[in-house]
Amino acid sequence: MRTPRLLLPLLFCILSFSVEAQFTVSGKIVDSATKEPLVGASVYGQNTTVGTVTNKQGEFSLQLKSGGYELIVSFTGYQTRQLRISQADVTIPDIELVREEKSMTEVIIKSSNELKDGWERYGGFFVEHFIGTTPNAAKTTLLNPEVLKFYLLKKSNKLRVLATEPLQMENKALGYTLRYQLDSFIYNYNTDIS
Repeated sequence: MRTPRLLLPLLFCILSFSVEAQFTVSGKIVDSATKEPLVGASVYGQNTTVGTVTNKQGEFSLQLKSGGYELIVSFTGYQTRQLRISQADVTIPDIELVREEKSMTEVIIKSSNELKDGWERYGGFFVEHFIGTTPNAAKTTLLNPEVLKFYLLKKSNKLRVLATEPLQMENKALGYTLRYQLDSFIYNYNTDIS
């Protein structure tokens, strides 16, 4: 009779240690100048698959495992913000995003080099080098290729790909959808390095 009495408390201890603690972080994303809420802003924990978008009031709620994280906040036309958070930060004060300033020379350079048929000509090449060629990569679909802009830099023999919004990818082999903020993808044809 003594063995069952000891077994139950031991089992309870083992189960309580195996449960991972989680915390919920919430906040509001607003325009820094107008203080208006930003609807549809992306909020995610860096190096995680956990993310969300803001609602009509610019509010978000995100459940993360215990620990410290870099919280990434992005919205098209605004500078991306990065904040360090931990489980002590359950409610974050309003996060203000600043509008990006576009310089005229940047617009001129991009418009002269942009390939209008970039996805048709280089889409397969981009997917092969960005996502890969493994069996799991073969079951990955880029859901919003229209946000990609392709530039062929003839003098340096490079292909540059930019995204106007975070890329959305679905991996059916592993069962997840991923949002990825692509700053720049450059492939150098001289060295075969991306």
